[in-house]
Amino acid sequence: TQLGKNPHVYSITPALLQQAVKSPSYLQFGMVCMTLNHRMSQMPHSQSKALSERFYHYRGMAIQSLSESIGVERHNTEDVVLAGVLTLLLVDASAPHAHHITHAQLKRHGHH
Repeated sequence: TQLGKNPHVYSITPALLQQAVKSPSYLQFGMVCMTLNHRMSQMPHSQSKALSERFYHYRGMAIQSLSESIGVERHNTEDVVLAGVLTLLLVDASAPHAHHITHAQLKRHGHH
């Protein structure tokens, strides 16, 4: 189906897809997490359990991959590693559960 002209929809060209395939796995996994986040936010909480499990699986893979890259001295100052850190921060900040977890932690520690 055609989406029509929409300034909020970015067309993914074959060239962009080729470039994405060549990016480090932590960026690829981070993008999968963002996609799963978006999908989970579009459905009732009761239906998102399976997607939530997949989200945490890919998040763990992204963290492990990024950690390995940070551990390699010649890579740990590259811009792409910083992009990986920012990607994971965005993933966690945009997760549908992020507000609820933060609120629960604050209540547990006596903050309101």
